[in-house]
Amino acid sequence: MAAPAGSMSLSYVRVFDRFYVSAEYNGDDYDYVEYQMNSGEPWITVPKADFKSWPIETPVLAAWSTFEFRARAVNADGKGSEGLLALSTAGVSAGPANPPSGSLSITSSTRVSDTQNRLEWSYDGSDAAYYRIKKVGGGDDHFSFDKSFILADLPTGTTQTYSVVAYNAEGEGVSASATFTAGSTGLTSGPPPADTTAPTIELNAPANIQLTVGDTYTAPAVTASDDTDGDLTSSITVTGDDFDTSTPGGPYEVIFAVEDSAPNRATVSQFVTVIASSASEPEPTPRGVLGSDVPATGQHGPSIIYEDVSLPADANARFYCELVGATPAGLILADDGSLHWAFQGYGDHEFTVAVFKDGTKIREKVVRWTASAA
Repeated sequence: MAAPAGSMSLSYVRVFDRFYVSAEYNGDDYDYVEYQMNSGEPWITVPKADFKSWPIETPVLAAWSTFEFRARAVNADGKGSEGLLALSTAGVSAGPANPPSGSLSITSSTRVSDTQNRLEWSYDGSDAAYYRIKKVGGGDDHFSFDKSFILADLPTGTTQTYSVVAYNAEGEGVSASATFTAGSTGLTSGPPPADTTAPTIELNAPANIQLTVGDTYTAPAVTASDDTDGDLTSSITVTGDDFDTSTPGGPYEVIFAVEDSAPNRATVSQFVTVIASSASEPEPTPRGVLGSDVPATGQHGPSIIYEDVSLPADANARFYCELVGATPAGLILADDGSLHWAFQGYGDHEFTVAVFKDGTKIREKVVRWTASAA
């Protein structure tokens, strides 16, 4: 590779005590451009991307002075030939006196590619030296000496509004604005329509769930998108997820919300119920001996014992036993839940014991045995 071999051509417009220089280089064999305001002054670097998109804006210049503006292309192997302009601030106005005042209108927007549109306009005066093309709301700003400009890097299908302002050496003049769709041909008259469409928010989990006492609630995956603002998942807020899981309760509503830039709001909810652990309510289990251990003689029979059940997660619940139906003679239910039967003779014997929790029967057991002298 050699030093840049193309030529640099320069033109300018003046706005009060500053100049905008349009520099064109007829090659692509350079890495950047540098310019100098006068011989002996430092060279100022302009990146290649900025050089292609913007006129070079000089610093504020002293009144009634002359300057020699030089610009050249540079690469790793050297510097190209210089372009030269003589600039003068003689007679610079103290303020805008006769800026462009004709009729300016944007006439068309033509699709160049999915991300590029050519904007064209008309101006019926002869007092405009150049035009400034600006995105309404900021973020993009260009200059053109012609009555057209290609806007690049536009998100495909998005609504764009740009203004065109006429300038001359006396300052900023008339302007016009227009709205168009990136990647499509045609203008949309008037300002862009108001965004009244709410984002879409999606709960990627069941709307109703249960947790067991002591569990920790973990928010599910929720996504959000908007037809104007795109992916809004990172903007989702969560409220109502600070409920107590140490005791049964609910359902609790956890709300996921998102807003677009309009702002339009969308929400989705998940309802959570906290239940007691199933392991905390075991059925009382009878224990003891029946039948075969009944003594052949004597006044004392077998004991059938039901455990007095306690529940750690429900410590106030009361468990107790009752005899159901006919009670054999001599059968006694003790306060500790044990059954004592005073022997009443040989033969078949039967009774029923029911187990209750807080007044509700949860189990019933039929006890049968035969007492004999054999």
